[in-house]
Amino acid sequence: MSDDRKDMRERLLAHFEGTLSEDDRETLERSALQDDGSFEALEAIETELVEDYIRGELNARDEGIVAAAIQRSPRLSESAELVAALDAREQLATLSGRRERAASGRGSGARRLWGLLLLAALALLHLSQRAELKRLESEARELRQQLDASQAERLRLERELARSEAELRTRRQASESGRG
Repeated sequence: MSDDRKDMRERLLAHFEGTLSEDDRETLERSALQDDGSFEALEAIETELVEDYIRGELNARDEGIVAAAIQRSPRLSESAELVAALDAREQLATLSGRRERAASGRGSGARRLWGLLLLAALALLHLSQRAELKRLESEARELRQQLDASQAERLRLERELARSEAELRTRRQASESGRG
């Protein structure tokens, strides 16, 4: 992967994560809108990230970022479902081809049943992965809410401390001026 492509991938991940600076975000969007090549490159990288996510080929950090982006974006969610369906179909075709070669003497009814069972198993696997993803996303939301609450409490305590320190300084000054 070229350095430009790696940089673009990292900027896209930062955009998904919400950590891309406003200037960088505007530059990225302007570039995609004004240059077909940039748009196509971003679109290709986005597709690769979704495919890598579905296939479990991302590191933990990137997986979390892409999972959250898929959850927020109906377009990315639809893309992820399409990739999962195509992957399942490809796996089924590969397995069916192997089974057909291995069991060429069996009737088509057995092959059809085998294919349906395999398809059902893949569908259940996909559904269980989606359920796990939703559970993890829910857990992440709860943790984010706890973090927000903790940060709000920290800010409240910092303000209270600043007021107390200001009051203490005022009382010291009053005390010192009363002595003098």
